[in-house]
Amino acid sequence: MLLPFALVATAVSVWWLVGDLDEFDGPDADFMIPPPDLSSSAERWIGGSALVLLVGTLFALGAVLRTSGASRNRRIALLLVVIAGAIIGAGYRVMTAAVVGANIGGGLVLMFGGPLLAFLLVRAGQLAHRGD
Repeated sequence: MLLPFALVATAVSVWWLVGDLDEFDGPDADFMIPPPDLSSSAERWIGGSALVLLVGTLFALGAVLRTSGASRNRRIALLLVVIAGAIIGAGYRVMTAAVVGANIGGGLVLMFGGPLLAFLLVRAGQLAHRGD
């Protein structure tokens, strides 16, 4: 199914839409995870392409769900996957932000985002597999 495309496209689209969260820009900046070394034009191209892919994927999934008479479970699975992708994209921006000292937001993303992602993706898999 198209759920993995929706997950990746949502994550990259939200990453691009959130934008740079650097608190400090200088040689003494600390990073939890170093950000990717991308030019602003490459970042715009990647983010814009992911957004177009996300819209196309959601339209395709919507058409498949409507025409196949898919159950409520599959629709909820799609929603859970999109939420998980948004958490991944926003969380990655927080974890790669330049800070001075500790990246408390990054720690919170790891502490709460990881278990939440695991729950959302496992539940989405259960619902998509059941499909009743």
